[in-house]
Amino acid sequence: MHLLSLGTSAWRRLISRPVPVERRPTVKVRELTRQSVEASVWPVGWVDWADAGAASDVPESGVLEGFTRLGNRLLLRINVKGSSRIAGLEWDPPPTVGDVEAVLHANLGAQMGAIGQLDVPIRIRRRPSA
Repeated sequence: MHLLSLGTSAWRRLISRPVPVERRPTVKVRELTRQSVEASVWPVGWVDWADAGAASDVPESGVLEGFTRLGNRLLLRINVKGSSRIAGLEWDPPPTVGDVEAVLHANLGAQMGAIGQLDVPIRIRRRPSA
């Protein structure tokens, strides 16, 4: 059947059908874990020394300013009350460091509490057939 021969109502039914979307599995940033310590890696912990007055600052109360990849670890630059601090984020894949980087990059300037709620897609790596 030729598409131009379809009537208007048939054409509308054809173009209004939902297209199935393949859903990828995801994990929230706050659910990243390390098997070696059998614990969640969220909330992140400070890796720098703070001034005496900033010692009680909580990373989740800050804003993500940027990050640096260091091997399989990310160092997050977090602004808390006008002071820039560094926190570490290291987990066992999946997801890959690159996938988490992409989510963080898209959310620079966001509150750390909100970043913990973000979904990171998990890529399922298929092994080549022998």
